[in-house]
Amino acid sequence: MTSATATDSTAFDITDWLGEWESFEHYIDSGDATIQQTWEADEQAVLANPKTALMAARGIKTFWSMACSTTMCANEGTAEDRCAIIRALHHLQ
Repeated sequence: MTSATATDSTAFDITDWLGEWESFEHYIDSGDATIQQTWEADEQAVLANPKTALMAARGIKTFWSMACSTTMCANEGTAEDRCAIIRALHHLQ
């Protein structure tokens, strides 16, 4: 994969990530009937595909709970600055 250029639509722009966000955990833990139905349908789709079924072996919400967490860019420049790690990983792509 080649690195993105400034004119490339996939180029990383930190301003795209600034502002108000709703955490993904909100959707994992939601009691909303529509969201629950979506999780159930997604889990069945994942379980039906042999290439992805292992992901949902303990439930698709369990998988995403372990795989994702919302972080804040607090303590910039310290070991706790998770955003620095994210920026570094992005540049490795």
